Amino acid sequence: MRALLFVALAPAPRLMIGIDPNTNLVYEGLSNFGHGLWPAPLLLRATFIREPEDWAQVPNTGALRNASVVFREDFFDPVSRIRRGRFYEPSLSAGQPALWWVHPHPTASDASKTKNGAGQVNLSLLTFVPMTRLVERLGPSPEPVVVLGAQPAVTAWSVVAVERADHDHDVVTLKARLNFGFLPELLTEAIPAAARKRVTEAVAKVVDAAHRQSGIALVDLCRAAATVVLAEMLVEQGKARDLLEKDLGEVVAALPEQAKLRRSAADIIRMLHPRGKPNEQVRLGTPPVTEADGLFALEAFAFLLRDLGWAR
Repeated sequence: MRALLFVALAPAPRLMIGIDPNTNLVYEGLSNFGHGLWPAPLLLRATFIREPEDWAQVPNTGALRNASVVFREDFFDPVSRIRRGRFYEPSLSAGQPALWWVHPHPTASDASKTKNGAGQVNLSLLTFVPMTRLVERLGPSPEPVVVLGAQPAVTAWSVVAVERADHDHDVVTLKARLNFGFLPELLTEAIPAAARKRVTEAVAKVVDAAHRQSGIALVDLCRAAATVVLAEMLVEQGKARDLLEKDLGEVVAALPEQAKLRRSAADIIRMLHPRGKPNEQVRLGTPPVTEADGLFALEAFAFLLRDLGWAR
């Protein structure tokens, strides 16, 4: 019988990136030998969100010197809100920053620097290597969440696909979690003065949840905000103030019959709310609330604000 010979293949070398901390020029190469990249890729600090508490780990600066994860954007479509790119982490073996031999950058003059026999110059670069075993590291969530940027300018994205490419790079596809605007612009002057504080606070909580929370939490906050908005509107129109103490079902019942769209939008939010409770899911035979359901509730709430003339 012919013996089978198994050969253990060494892992493919991974293309590192280096950033000159003095010029912010970006280089790429193998084993600290590289070349300049031009146009320069967009590099953003990234934070993986596995629990709500992880939002506290989002950095306050976009500087890459102390970054633990960096996202390199290869493609962005603002219409579909899809991004593709790669995640990098600091090189532990090379140190930070690390010495590189690089070919002169196409936009920089390195005439004064000493070159080696290959025409390369010696630079000290912030060095990052591609993240490995990304699927395992992202955890069991079907669509892990990653935050790009630094506070207060951040966006949240779902990791919808991971593909292994050449050099063992994991290429990721990201989808914006929600519309970038979340809610229409609030017209505070159009909101009755007596209601302005409660309405703006309720809307602010919804906007914050759209960034950070699950679909269930977003539905809950949309329900609370819709209750505030509609009750305040009805009180302004002459209804008794005790309506401000009622839940959404009672507030909807107080709407005039001809306000069919407002009633329907509020009912969507109201009827989604029980689906977040496991016992109600069993009783009603409904699936759990998803992120898409949260977005549906958000759109219904946005309609209410626009229809009242309190947003545009």
